Amino acid sequence: MIHDFEEIIMMNSWIKRNRHFLLNKFPKLAKRLLSNYDNLSTSSFSLAVAEEFIIIGISAFLAIQFHWYLLWIACFMAFSIHLILHIIQWLIIRTYIPAIFTSILALNYSIITFRILIISNLYTIKEFILIGVFGMIIMFLNLLFIHKMAARFEIFLANYEKTTNENILRRY
Repeated sequence: MIHDFEEIIMMNSWIKRNRHFLLNKFPKLAKRLLSNYDNLSTSSFSLAVAEEFIIIGISAFLAIQFHWYLLWIACFMAFSIHLILHIIQWLIIRTYIPAIFTSILALNYSIITFRILIISNLYTIKEFILIGVFGMIIMFLNLLFIHKMAARFEIFLANYEKTTNENILRRY
């Protein structure tokens, strides 16, 4: 959750501050990525992050309550790879990126957790790899879904604000 907070709090300001740097250093990639983020408010981005948090929370609950570990391990592996990707971004860009501090901290937790999982002999290394691939597929499909959901939510918010203001004006 702390990792999510760092992303939510810093993302829009970071993009505004680093827009020209990104466009100059990575023109093709930046145009594609910035077009996604330009249309998202902090509220819409937060909704996308919250959706991922809910999925991880549900998978953790199922693992704890019913000993259904596969989904949680898949989500945890995808989250850990997500952390590694943030660190790679940071190494390439060579400046602060939203979530780098918590990525470094959380990656330590991931390493300890993976060590415990491997020592527990719950699954073989081959099974862990398959679970990880499954987790990455889930993460990729979910990213596509939440970007569409966030864009639709942004439209909803614009309509909500417009409708609310019109209704308030009608009252007076």
